[in-house]
Amino acid sequence: MSGSARANSDFTSANSILIPTVSQKQTVSVTADTSIRWNLEPYVYVSGSLNDIVMTADPQIITGASNQTLAFFCVGSTITILSANNVALRSERYRMTSGAILNMIYLFENSAWVETSRGHVSENYGVF
Repeated sequence: MSGSARANSDFTSANSILIPTVSQKQTVSVTADTSIRWNLEPYVYVSGSLNDIVMTADPQIITGASNQTLAFFCVGSTITILSANNVALRSERYRMTSGAILNMIYLFENSAWVETSRGHVSENYGVF
């Protein structure tokens, strides 16, 4: 294969989002009746305060700006997010265990965080 990268292929750090490791980032301890807050980064590490919890807060996640994206990384305990109270999931609930990732976008017209994808860093997706 010969040639060079396209002119718009710029992989400098100015064009990427660096996600710090858990040891470098503050983890938000979540309780069932408290809304999830974050510091306006496009990601947040969440933990269930050493207990497995089901979110009942209204709203479950602090309101965002229209089209804002947010990735949740569960790093401890189990957090169950419900498709209610400003959250629209693909299913009725999502049980996030340590290693789970939930990606969302805030849609102003829905007044809700809408799930775009979910996954788990330790799931086996087969051999590539």
